[in-house]
Amino acid sequence: MIREYAAQTRMIRSGDGGCEELMNLVLLLDGQSHDEIDRMGPYELKQARRTAMDRQLSRAQVLACTCVGAGAGHLDGPGYDLVFIDEASQVTEPSALVALQRAGKDVKQVVMLGDHKQLPPTVFCDEEALSVSLFERLIDEGVEPVTLVEQWRMHSQIAKFPSQAFYHGWLLNATDDNKLQSIGATKSNVELVHVAPLQQQGNETKRGPSACNEQEAARLVEYLRNLEVASPKNAYAETPASIGILTPYLAQKQEIEDLLRRDRSLSRLNIEVDTIDGFQGMEKDLILFSATRSNPHGSVGFLADPRRMNVMLTRAKKSLVIFADGTTLEKSGSPYWEAWLKWARQNAAITGDDFPESRRSEQNKDFEDTGTSGGSTWRRRVDSSNQSQKRLAQDSSGVHPHPRSSYKYLRKDKGHLEARNYL
Repeated sequence: MIREYAAQTRMIRSGDGGCEELMNLVLLLDGQSHDEIDRMGPYELKQARRTAMDRQLSRAQVLACTCVGAGAGHLDGPGYDLVFIDEASQVTEPSALVALQRAGKDVKQVVMLGDHKQLPPTVFCDEEALSVSLFERLIDEGVEPVTLVEQWRMHSQIAKFPSQAFYHGWLLNATDDNKLQSIGATKSNVELVHVAPLQQQGNETKRGPSACNEQEAARLVEYLRNLEVASPKNAYAETPASIGILTPYLAQKQEIEDLLRRDRSLSRLNIEVDTIDGFQGMEKDLILFSATRSNPHGSVGFLADPRRMNVMLTRAKKSLVIFADGTTLEKSGSPYWEAWLKWARQNAAITGDDFPESRRSEQNKDFEDTGTSGGSTWRRRVDSSNQSQKRLAQDSSGVHPHPRSSYKYLRKDKGHLEARNYL
């Protein structure tokens, strides 16, 4: 329906106007000829472009721009009836306010779309507390969000743990699992490849401020090389499988890219390598994840943030393969990683080096097994003193989860409006 509406609607994308060809195209759309444009002097051309842009903007029913771009002077006008802010959970409050100010005093509705359970705005200095988006602040202040609960991306096995750990088990799978069969090395749609440390201090090394794990990178590339989707047949297929490789660290990203460039059979494939932060909002048929960290202390750095973990776990459509030193993740103290490893032992394929059974005999302290589906349903235990919330916040690098009661969920099976969600 949105596409049909867009086809009938005049829409313009606002930019910085720095592209000569684009600005000349605006003149052509405004009725100028190529000869007329060529005869114009610099000042006349600048004025003509400004006039043409103003005229096109006045005709447009939909304006697409960034939040900060909405503050551009050439967009001055009467305002807008409706404002959509996409990925609102990644927009800083000042940036969001720029867009809202552009809407004008007569705006009828503002719709903010986002997921504060995933990555927040990227902020390099936290002195001004800009890491909390307006989207999240409104929820903290008691504004009830409408939560879209149907996911149309992942095989149900991939979606299971994120749904339980981050969305209270309320995500509904609208996907057809028969069309999302595993394309990894096993029939399981989720696989953990345990890369045991070769030395006592672990496999990770420092490269400047970043971290690298050469052994894990080599194992990942070797694994990929042996997959059918990495064969020349897939490379030249009409609809080849899409492949993404994620890692928390820039140095590990560069190490994997170097290995792929040296491999002639893999260099032909359309493989996207990126950090988790750079991949939010994207998806691939196959996701290979390199956790990188391998040390005797259980230090996992960026991976301690459950929002980053959530993004990583929800990018794959057919297969998610995690390469990690499982013992490091197990020692991390993160309730999310402990819960995931427990879940993986029961629900995923575990391959690679021998991964010893967990030495933790007690139940996870921040996630409680409800006893359904073979112990695969988890819910956060919040006691009356709220101590578990405080522990979870400390373990999650300052992430403060919201209590379940603060959400309004639309559930098809409870007679509410059916809604669809693209994570």
